[in-house]
Amino acid sequence: MKYHILLLFTVLVIGLKSNAQEGIPVYFDYLSDNYYLVFPSMAGIGEGGKIRATARKQWFDVDDAPSLQTINAHFRLGDSPSGIGAIVFNDANGYHSQTGLKLTYAHHLRMGGNDVRQLNQLSFGLSGTILQSSLDETEFRSVTPDPAVSGIKLSSSYANVDIGVSYNYGEFYTHFAVTNALTGSKRNLYYRDRNDNPDELVIDNIRRFLVSAGYIFGRSEWQFEPSVLFQLTEFTKEKSLDINAKVYKDVDFGRIWG
Repeated sequence: MKYHILLLFTVLVIGLKSNAQEGIPVYFDYLSDNYYLVFPSMAGIGEGGKIRATARKQWFDVDDAPSLQTINAHFRLGDSPSGIGAIVFNDANGYHSQTGLKLTYAHHLRMGGNDVRQLNQLSFGLSGTILQSSLDETEFRSVTPDPAVSGIKLSSSYANVDIGVSYNYGEFYTHFAVTNALTGSKRNLYYRDRNDNPDELVIDNIRRFLVSAGYIFGRSEWQFEPSVLFQLTEFTKEKSLDINAKVYKDVDFGRIWG
């Protein structure tokens, strides 16, 4: 089996986007041929297998600045239309951190007859997630006791699922995913040990919707790929839009892009 391995190290000296997200935060790691980080339907999308690792650090001169590390692997199961994958990630932002594992199954349907020269494929993916969130309150100090501060390191674990659909036709592609699709996770990490009723304060809807589309122009040694990615967090109604562009150039030893 053929494997492709890629390491991506990202450093941001100035802040671009550091909003906290439950699960893997979406920055721009997916642009490095790493769409499986965002869309479970991309597991085993091509022949052979892929191993990807990313490390991201924001603001080196700021203590406890946001940082993210991921490693994932996915591959097609032989000649079958099925793919599997796994992601391990660690995300930290100040006193908050989360560590998780995603296991994925994807199914790929070839469409448009037997013309293998034209990619025409519809893909479905399902990921199960196990995640542990932590909140370190050991350094919180208050002259007046605050019932919302426990003074210890809190942790809470829960499980959820991601679902996704992808469609590839020639140089066009589009993806859709719902992360943390199940409500009722009852993650009460930030309300533990409070004097009031914690059951009324738990946020159990952390669902997020993502949709992306792009197209690769050019068939010569130069190629151009514009794409967009839109995100919507259901509970907070937060929205974000990425507008991206990549340029590829074929060289004697392979391909470079930026």
